[in-house]
Amino acid sequence: MRLATFVFALMVAMPANAANAAGGPESVEFAQGDVTLKAALYRPEGTGPFPAVVALHGCGGLNDRAGALGPRYRDWAQHLAKAGFAVLYPDSYGSRGLGAQCSVRNGAVRPDHERVADADAARRWLQSQPWVKPDHVSLLGWSTGAVTTLWAVRPRKAAKDSEAKTAVQQEEQMKKRIKLEETIAEIIDLKKKKGTEATRIEEARYTPASTTEP
Repeated sequence: MRLATFVFALMVAMPANAANAAGGPESVEFAQGDVTLKAALYRPEGTGPFPAVVALHGCGGLNDRAGALGPRYRDWAQHLAKAGFAVLYPDSYGSRGLGAQCSVRNGAVRPDHERVADADAARRWLQSQPWVKPDHVSLLGWSTGAVTTLWAVRPRKAAKDSEAKTAVQQEEQMKKRIKLEETIAEIIDLKKKKGTEATRIEEARYTPASTTEP
């Protein structure tokens, strides 16, 4: 996922109480491993395809105490939808039967693991929709969702793949070097053997003249 610069521009340019430019959220579900993620979806008017945003809630959860989408997330979704973006909020806590996690230490839903997987699943779901531009999906987050955003865009997999590839190449080069050294050793040994055999042949051919007293 790419972290688009438009996100930061909108944070500065948009007032918090802008008028509602989109309807209420649409409830969707999609799989993430063994978990069925529930999510709130806002779509702009029209048929698309639209650029999209995966928006990650903070440690307080996606919904308020009444079970409605938090006002901060609702306002942002409305702003983005008005600007032509589809917005998807995966509910990482509610989907797992959890409440707010702000005061929970060592929680079961970690920003650098489960929530990254949730963000990836949300991205894949958006990219599979015909009304989404699959190469224009961005990521936005608040609080622990912002931490997840940083983890999600971190090029960790590419680095691991590169390290693994380098290790394999080094191992192959080492094997080739050992094979070459063994071949050279065999050639040298063969030459020594041939040299010894040739010397023996020469010694056999050469018979020194008998020396007799005059």
